[in-house]
Amino acid sequence: MTQPTVPRPHPPRGVLPWLLVAGLLLLTVGYYSLSAPQPSSVAAGRFRTLKRLASFICIRTLRSPVLVGTVFWGALIAHFIESIAAFSYIRRRCRWDSGAGLRAAGWAAFVLLFGFPAFRELIRTIKESELYLAAKKW
Repeated sequence: MTQPTVPRPHPPRGVLPWLLVAGLLLLTVGYYSLSAPQPSSVAAGRFRTLKRLASFICIRTLRSPVLVGTVFWGALIAHFIESIAAFSYIRRRCRWDSGAGLRAAGWAAFVLLFGFPAFRELIRTIKESELYLAAKKW
């Protein structure tokens, strides 16, 4: 079977991945505001309201600063592992031509940001390319 080239990276379809990114951003800001020392100057506290809101939501949802940190680091590690898996999947299933490394790095960055929905989109895109090449071969 002929291998497809690495497809151009694009974000996953739908609204849910964007909501998941917003939740991850909220978790990141909440964890940072709970774990970092509070700024003493006015210039350092520009986003004070956002930090307070994020930490309030994280504490109300997860009930413990330790649990907020555990969920944050767990999500970060999971996204990092998914990103490495996406890069490995591309190396295994696609033809490596000029510019493939940059496109594969783009997919890895999307998977690092969006997580599993972007990885699923990558798999779907590569399978569509493989089916197209198989049909074209006939």
